[in-house]
Amino acid sequence: MSGFTIIELMVAMVLSLFLLAGVATLYLNTFIAQRESSDMVLLNNNARSALAIASGDLKSAGFANGVAAGSIRSAGYTVTDDCSGLASATLPFPAFLAGRGGNNILDCAVGQAGNYTAADGKPSDWFLFKGTAGSLTTALAATGNYLVANSQEGRVFRGTNVPDLSPDQEIREYQFSLFYLANNELRLLRLDNDALVDTTLASNIEAMRIELGINENGDGQVNRHQSVPANTSNWSAGQWNQVQSVKIHLLARSPETNNYTDNRTYTMGDITVKGGGDNRHRHLVSTTVFLYNHAYQ
Repeated sequence: MSGFTIIELMVAMVLSLFLLAGVATLYLNTFIAQRESSDMVLLNNNARSALAIASGDLKSAGFANGVAAGSIRSAGYTVTDDCSGLASATLPFPAFLAGRGGNNILDCAVGQAGNYTAADGKPSDWFLFKGTAGSLTTALAATGNYLVANSQEGRVFRGTNVPDLSPDQEIREYQFSLFYLANNELRLLRLDNDALVDTTLASNIEAMRIELGINENGDGQVNRHQSVPANTSNWSAGQWNQVQSVKIHLLARSPETNNYTDNRTYTMGDITVKGGGDNRHRHLVSTTVFLYNHAYQ
């Protein structure tokens, strides 16, 4: 009877090991490539979803059923732990404000500090808007916040006891939304019942930059662009009403990834953000929103 010699068996085993090693390496490389591809898809989706949420209702800022800003009253309307100054949720106007992040945003939110050097900064801007949103409201909730208005006057109120202005009055939901960064998360401070409630919208958002389009001559067109003021309180309500467009930049990052080094730069308005040589993928998304209601104030 003939068979394999020990040497032949050993050669066959060695060749088999080489073959298995090749298959294992191919499988591992394919697995890593698929995982990185999946991470990039998730990163892109996360960035675009966060941007869509942040900008989605911004175009409704300042909408007040057509009534002039100075004709809206909010006497007796209170909000617990409200923001300070012009940012107060009890004041429907100015309908838009923005500023630089820090550990005290308007006395109502704790954000993250931003680096605002033009060469290697990592901005942490915030913005807020107020106004009505959605269609006309007929079914009121006891904890809901609303604006009732006709063409002459308006009132902000809460609950089901509607101020009686005139037969042609209209009611819409009144909203207050403050978007900011904290711990590399996109956060939303929104009006809920009689208080401002904080929620996390998206994780791994490490920078946000806001650019303002300003209308200086009252023609409804943007005449110049600028970054947000270093001190928000230095701007008057009239200056905020001159903001006609808002460009939002969001920089999202992935978890740490093997075999990758990010040495790229990302332009966010007048600031360039550096990847810094870490092991994270990054994706920058931007959009511009025109504040139509500001143009007609």
